[in-house]
Amino acid sequence: MAVAAAEEVTEMVAAGLGRRADVFPVTPHRYSGETEWNPLAAIGPQLVIASDDSPRVIGDCWRSGIPVLRIGRSAGHVEVGPRLQRGLTACANCLSRGRAAAFTTESRTESRTDSRTDSRTDSRTGSRAAPAPGADELLSAMAVREASLILRRVATRSGHRVLHRVDIRTHHATRFLVTPYPGCPECGGGIRHRDGNAALVEAYEWQMERPPPAIAAGGVLPERNACQAHGGVPRAGPGLPAVRLPPTPGVPSPTGTLSRQSVAGLLSRVAGRRSEPGRRWAPSGGNLGSVELYVLSRRGSFRYDDEAHALIACGPTPIEAPIEPAPGALHIVMVGRVDRLSPKYGPFAHRLAHLDAGCAATQLVAIARAYGLDVTFVGGRDDRLSAALGLRPPAVVMTAIALVQGKEHETCP
Repeated sequence: MAVAAAEEVTEMVAAGLGRRADVFPVTPHRYSGETEWNPLAAIGPQLVIASDDSPRVIGDCWRSGIPVLRIGRSAGHVEVGPRLQRGLTACANCLSRGRAAAFTTESRTESRTDSRTDSRTDSRTGSRAAPAPGADELLSAMAVREASLILRRVATRSGHRVLHRVDIRTHHATRFLVTPYPGCPECGGGIRHRDGNAALVEAYEWQMERPPPAIAAGGVLPERNACQAHGGVPRAGPGLPAVRLPPTPGVPSPTGTLSRQSVAGLLSRVAGRRSEPGRRWAPSGGNLGSVELYVLSRRGSFRYDDEAHALIACGPTPIEAPIEPAPGALHIVMVGRVDRLSPKYGPFAHRLAHLDAGCAATQLVAIARAYGLDVTFVGGRDDRLSAALGLRPPAVVMTAIALVQGKEHETCP
């Protein structure tokens, strides 16, 4: 592996990688791809770590198909990523354009700070000295982590197309997706729109592309451990009574009656838990239970609590349903908890929440038929209903509305 960066950064990266890789230092201000002997072509590295002070190194690697882990630093931030590689990521020019558009104000502020605090030049590398105490150490540690994953061919959830930016003083971290600009001769073929919703959809789909085996043959490493988020969900309390539901029967009986027993079985088998610890009736990404159910009937509006197997009233007054349910019918509203999935799946959580909703909808139809009930899905999006239920898009989104009807009915819920 080759490293084209300041000498102190190169030394710390080499020490951090240890025996995992032999590090070949490339001095940025002395390197020239036009010389008779090209060190990168000679050693054929699996990976090159290159700073922003090494544009010629980055350009030669791009043309040669050698992956480059780009690193950078300024007075206030350190940056690692994206991994630049022809045919897989945006090029260095699109990266520069995107950074200029995103960080124009910060760059001007940091430039003024640089001129006041440290305008010295490192005589060995030709690059500006470290802008803040600890910046080189932080940058090297981030580079070692990413390089280790790349060499092991293990992809992180954030992906190889993402720029990681960390504030040196606060250690606040942000991530930015670097996309090609339309019309770029090097990498613009994959993105056609730059503005509007179409551009956002294209960028999201481009980010979600599965990494090729050459990058992720070793699997995928989550950014953080999975956790279940229950914030913002109303619990039983004054004015919010809980309706306890009967236990779920072993086998549904096709009576065609919309009763408390059939509703309990329907809700449990779609979004509830089995008797075995940690298991659910319907598949769910990461077993995180991203699908929540709300029940709208003539008697009121309720949220199904899968932990207590109970219905929790949403408020003292009923919520208006899209279609007034008949005496033998009720609405089941499916809600996707993107916030439960995000800690484990990152940007993929939005898509996974809708995949979970599709599985739950299929389960709803199958179980309803087993009880002899009819299910009709209501088309379109209802923003008023979403607001009435207290949902918080995009963290908590409505995914489907189903009208459930029986041939007969009892007082339920």
